[in-house]
Amino acid sequence: MLIDQAGKLHLPVHFHSAVRHRRLFQPAQWQSTELENVLRDPRYKNVTFVLIHGGYPYTLEMIWMTAAKNVYTDSSLMGYYVYPSELKNILKQWISLYPEKIMFGSDAFPFNDAVGAEETLVGSRCARHAPR
Repeated sequence: MLIDQAGKLHLPVHFHSAVRHRRLFQPAQWQSTELENVLRDPRYKNVTFVLIHGGYPYTLEMIWMTAAKNVYTDSSLMGYYVYPSELKNILKQWISLYPEKIMFGSDAFPFNDAVGAEETLVGSRCARHAPR
């Protein structure tokens, strides 16, 4: 299995943990907490997991999953999803609970013809300034 191999090679396993964009945007059908059975499986206790995109919009539920020794999250793309003031509140919650489990990520790339890398770069810039 892929997770077993990643563990043997000491490579982190990244899971996309936010709502999906484009035609797959269906937040009610899936949330990152459904990964808990994998993240807490004793067979994978030595595998590092990173939940990218912070589980948005289930950011509070997701941060509790980082209580596990081998689980981390990142803020990538969140500056694009939310206003800086909301991101500030999310990051404050995260930092107050598990500051050592949070990574910055940007995801500055073009989504489609309407949303280019410029827009997602603005989201990244907002994410860097939100905690101030």
